[in-house]
Amino acid sequence: AYSNLDNYPQAIAEYEAAERVSSELVAEHSDVPEYGQQYVRSLSELANVYKRQNAHEKALGRYRAGVAHSEKLLQASPDSPHSNLALVSCQISIPKVLLQLARMGEAKLENNKTIDTVTKLVQQYPNMPEFRLALSESLCISSQILLMETNHTESLAQVDKALENLAIFLEPGMA
Repeated sequence: AYSNLDNYPQAIAEYEAAERVSSELVAEHSDVPEYGQQYVRSLSELANVYKRQNAHEKALGRYRAGVAHSEKLLQASPDSPHSNLALVSCQISIPKVLLQLARMGEAKLENNKTIDTVTKLVQQYPNMPEFRLALSESLCISSQILLMETNHTESLAQVDKALENLAIFLEPGMA
């Protein structure tokens, strides 16, 4: 609520408190994956507030911490769709921040990793629209990068792939 009201200092204070509590729960109960997933959500939400404030380096640090913790969760339980969603939610934000920092090469590398991750998840969980949406978003980010590189033909190809990926959700004839 504080973030939506543009009260960023209060939003940051609340998210930092949530991050601390979640971190303590993870330390005390490492065998409860839900606590780890909540910790990642806290990191991601705090990063989102930093991003809205144009504190991109701080946002990037929190997103990367979220990816690192999600990867730990997945080592313990590789087939957890919720841990995979936590990973993807942070992973997909990294290239967006890098683009805002004008770090094109890094953004491209991170986005390609995200596309690889999400492509595998779409195959593993074909009935989970969250992964298809994430893949389409990553393809659109790829399109943005290609546009910035003035590769318009390949950029349009990425948009077409994103639309094809989403067409599965449309009723017949809507595509």
